[in-house]
This record gives sequence, C-alpha cells and structure tokens, in this order.
Amino acid sequence: TININLAILLHMHQPYYYDPLKNKFMLPWVRLHATKDYLDMLLILKKYPEVKVTFNIVPSLLKQLMEYEKGIKDIFFEYSQIDAKDLNLDQKIFIIEKFFLANWDTMISQFPRYLELLEKRGRGYGDIEKIAKKFTTQDIRDLQVLFNLAWIDPLHRREDKILMEIQNKGRNFTEEEKNFILYKHLEIIRQIIPTYRETAKSGQIELSVTPFYHPILPLIYDNYKAKENMSWITLSENNFKAPEDAKIQIIKAIKFFEQTFGFKPKGMWPSEGAISDEILRLINASGIEWVATDEEILEKSIGIKIRHGESLIHPEILYKPYNFEGLNIFFRDRILSDLMGFIYYRWDTEKAVMDFIGRIKKFTDKSIISVILDGENAWEYYKNDGYDFLSYLYERLQKDKNIETLTFSEYLSINSESKSLNKIFPGSWINANFSIWIGHAEDNLSWDYLYRVRKDLLDFQKQNPNVDL
Repeated sequence: TININLAILLHMHQPYYYDPLKNKFMLPWVRLHATKDYLDMLLILKKYPEVKVTFNIVPSLLKQLMEYEKGIKDIFFEYSQIDAKDLNLDQKIFIIEKFFLANWDTMISQFPRYLELLEKRGRGYGDIEKIAKKFTTQDIRDLQVLFNLAWIDPLHRREDKILMEIQNKGRNFTEEEKNFILYKHLEIIRQIIPTYRETAKSGQIELSVTPFYHPILPLIYDNYKAKENMSWITLSENNFKAPEDAKIQIIKAIKFFEQTFGFKPKGMWPSEGAISDEILRLINASGIEWVATDEEILEKSIGIKIRHGESLIHPEILYKPYNFEGLNIFFRDRILSDLMGFIYYRWDTEKAVMDFIGRIKKFTDKSIISVILDGENAWEYYKNDGYDFLSYLYERLQKDKNIETLTFSEYLSINSESKSLNKIFPGSWINANFSIWIGHAEDNLSWDYLYRVRKDLLDFQKQNPNVDL
C-alpha cells in the first residue's frame, strides 16, 4: 500500500556568461556542466521508468545551450582548440591557472597524468610565469585534453569507444584526440534539450522554470524589502524598486520555456527560493500553479517551530501543500535535501541510500515530502559523479511499495486540498532572509550602481523613443 509520496526537484541553473562585445562566453560552466551533469542525470533516471523527478531549468541556462549549438564558444573552449605548439605565454599561463578547475579528489585524481601535471604546477603555486616555462608543449596538450575529458561524465566516457581509448591511453595525446573530445562536448550539448522535451512528454519528469535571468525577485521588486526580515541591516543609499522588471522576468521566462519545449510550465522555483507576498501575486497572475521554497519560510510565516535541532517535530505541518491567494506552495525538507546535496557523498553508497529511505519511511501518512536541491554542483563530490548513488537510490525507490515518487503537478492533480496562508514571510532558502545579496558594503554599492544604470536607461528611452533596446 502506497502511504508516502515523495517529490524530488533538481534545480539546474547558470548565470548568463555571454559578453556581447567579445561574442563569447567568459566562463565555461554551462558547457562543462552540460557534459558532466545535464544529460546523464536524465539518462540515469530513464533506466528506472517508475521513478518520477521534477527538473527545474533556468531560461538563462537554456539560452546558452542554444547559443553553443549556434557556434558561440567560451574562452576556455577557444584556448583548448589552439594547437599546443602555437600557444603564446599568456595563453599557456591561462591554461595552467584555469585548467585545474575540477574537483581534485574525484575528478583530477582519477587520471594519473592529470594529477602529475597538478603536482608539477603546485597545489598552491607562486610565480606562474616561471612555472609556465617549465611546461613542455606535450604537458600543455595533455592538460588541454585531460581538463576537457575529466568534465565529460563517466557515463558518457564509458559508452564511447574512442573516449575510452583516449582515457586508457593516459598521456602523450595528439591534437586529433583533443579535437575529438571537443567535438564530443558539442555533440552532448545538442542532445540535452531534445532529451528533456522527450522525457517530459513521457510523463516521467516534470519541467518547471525560474524567472529568466535568475534574479532575486523580492529585491528587484523593492530592495528595501530586506528590512522586513533583517531589521538591523544597512541598506543601499538608493531604494531600487522595479515591480515591472520583476513581472517581465516571470513572463519572459514562461514564454521562452514554452517556445523551447512546446508547452507552458505549471511550476516555478523562484531564484534561490526567494519569495514575498508581492512576488507570489505576480507569479500567480502569470498562470503558474505551484512554487516551492524552504521550510524555514513556512516556520516564520505561521509562527510555529517545526524542528527541534535537526529533528522534525511537526511533519504534519511541513509535508503538505499550502495555498496563498490561489497559488500552491510546497516547502522543502531542508535536512533531507541537504543530506543529498552536501553530506551523503562522504558515505558508502548503500548506507547513504538506505539512510535516506529510512528517514522518509518514518512518516506514514498520505502527505508529500519535498526534497529540493541544486541539481548540478553536488555530484562532482560523489564517486562516479553521483552515478552510483543515484542509480541505487532510483532502484530502491522503484522497488519500494510504500513510497511513490510524484511530480508536484501530479500530486496536485490527485490531492486538491491545501491549507491557506494569509501572509508569507519574505526570504530565501538561505537563512530565510536576503543577507547574501544586500547589507554588505559591496552589495549595497552594486544596488546603487544598478539603480543609476536603470535610471539612465529609462532617461535614454524617453529621449529616444524610436530606438529598440
């Protein structure tokens, strides 16, 4: 008998790295997480067709995946493409400094030659120009290869004969081998959006969305809102207040999502789980049916402590949807979510999965347990980039007759009851406030710059009504 409903949401997000003046991405993280996370996360799940997961995808990430398909590159890709013998000293220094940006324990150490090159540079290094002159052309080429190879998920490497041959070769790579790896990066990117679209249509996953450029919407609406949950902070000199911009971020995200996948999203994960009464009204007006945020927002909204330390003392309060003026809200179990995101990688795979399931099975009513976490950054800390953990987790969930995995929309379709909330405490999933983004001197200065830039732009628009911005 099914008596536990579990909804897992994995949040995929990247800021917009494109520099229009240089016509390139200045950082490689969309490409590298594309080759290491976005596609294989679905491929692992599809092996367990009865397990359902919600994937939240930020439009600024989708936009960049499409731009890679159109031929725009990042500077790391460009430096990887250059024949090692043709690199100048500045380019070599860039590669030696930046091409060890990978988890040293789980990614670099898996390749003896990569680890050897790390030791040659030094884990804490001094005169980089002097060090660079000690790197031979072959050293640099091997580094170009291994950086890009390590960022291809082990699942993809295992399933490609040529990649496995290159990996097994280990060192003394050729330009042809390097170029094949870079070709493989772009090939993986091209598969991501179609695979999400296909899997969503099958019903195994739900796709939800975030406001377009991942803004902290309550602060875009009115950055002095931060004073409501942090009375002690010093705010920016200027009150940045742009409700219309907040609305545009929501509407633009929904429109872009629909153009990409062919249907409108029903759910939204507000950036960093940041919500307020005003933002929830904007989201509700857009046609979105549900949002999610952190349990601490619920605690502060209703004035009841639901935990004592890490122990959940009121599961009946946390494990159900709420309703704010017609919009459904789910609140994540912070402990379960953080165990998966930050702790279980240190554990034996089987013990970690059984601990997770054991915690869930403490609760036996027909409620909904929401587990929501970053869907890309956690896995590099796990063995095999999370393959072992996720495979065993999905296997156990599929076999367990007491647990049913559901998407959030699926749960709402069969459980229409929800408890009303009259007010939402403004905050994010980080400490139930906005302290990460406002209150420090440099943050406040940024808000003042943003205030001035926006004012200048509005003045320009008034003076030049025929210029399309």
